Formats: sequence, C-alpha cells, structure tokens
Amino acid sequence: QEAERALFEKIIEIPTVEGRTAEFKKLTSLLKGEFARAGITNVIIKDHDGTQTLIARWPAARPSGRKPILLMAHMDVVEAKASDWQNPPFEFREKDG
Repeated sequence: QEAERALFEKIIEIPTVEGRTAEFKKLTSLLKGEFARAGITNVIIKDHDGTQTLIARWPAARPSGRKPILLMAHMDVVEAKASDWQNPPFEFREKDG
C-alpha cells in the first residue's frame, strides 16, 4: 500500500497541463516503467498538440474468447493558478486518512 501511495503522489505532482510537453514526458516515462515492472511491455507513446497519448496493451494470460476491454483516461488538466486554490494544485495531500 505504501508503494501505491508513493506512486500516486508522484503522478499527482507532475503538472500535466497542455503545452508542458516535458511534464507529459515525465509522466509517460514513469508510467511506462511501472507498466514494464508489472509485465506490460507493449506500450506506445505518441506526441500531439503539446500533450501525449499512452496506449498500453495487456494481453490475457490465456485466451478466453471474450472481447477485449478498453480503459481510457486523460492525463492533461486545466491550468490552475495557485492563488485561486486553498492548497497548491499539484501538491499531493492526504487529509483525515
């Protein structure tokens, strides 16, 4: 559980705002490494419009004949001014457990 929390913290603290290509590269590099450690090595990363897309294919341990599942999420966020927030927008916090 500590390792997952530490990984989540690293991910949250990368400001993946559109146009910050270097930050996206940090995130996709981190995720690609984590996927590799989990045995998921078919990872494609594509640059576009100041962001990146990451596609990871995770083959079944054995074919079941069932249709594949697609999971999607986005990595980019809207620019946030720290002065508009009670807490810094890219700072990981845990409150009350």
